[in-house]
Amino acid sequence: NNSSSGGGGNQQNRPDISELELERERNFYEEERRPQQQMEQTEQALNDIRDLAQRQRTINEEISKLISELEKDDPPEELKRQLERLQEEERRNLERLDRMESNLARNDMRDPRTREALQRLNEVREQMNRGLEQLQNNQLQEARVSGTRAARALDRMEEEVQQLSREGAAQQMAELQEKMDELISKEQSIKD
Repeated sequence: NNSSSGGGGNQQNRPDISELELERERNFYEEERRPQQQMEQTEQALNDIRDLAQRQRTINEEISKLISELEKDDPPEELKRQLERLQEEERRNLERLDRMESNLARNDMRDPRTREALQRLNEVREQMNRGLEQLQNNQLQEARVSGTRAARALDRMEEEVQQLSREGAAQQMAELQEKMDELISKEQSIKD
């Protein structure tokens, strides 16, 4: 119990409370910022998925209109222009899909969720490519079916990303709480 006379040398080797408090605040800020950045990235990904799904639905609706117009014997040059416009829009959707895939590929590839999302994007790409080929071959009914499958796959992907986001946020909060408890424990041991 002679801590005031002989313990002075030990005090210099141990961090003081203010250093631990600074470390705790710095770690808390960094840990708080990381989930916020991930939430922003997730929200952007969700917006991209929703946008692409809506664009695909619009193409599908336009294909349906084109099918109806073919039955009415509209002038072939107008139908050809509409078909070319739909093909171009489908190409742009594929470019958007490429950008989404590129953004996603920047994430940790060891994460099975990232690999699964990339796999889902490849499935969407297959359907979109198939739809584009079918449009180019004037197979409008088949193109509409492929487009519908692509839109549904995007809808499923949106649901999965939302679920993963919720799970990830809960896990990060648990990790943050664990780190805070650890720092409080260190601080308490210094006080004692």
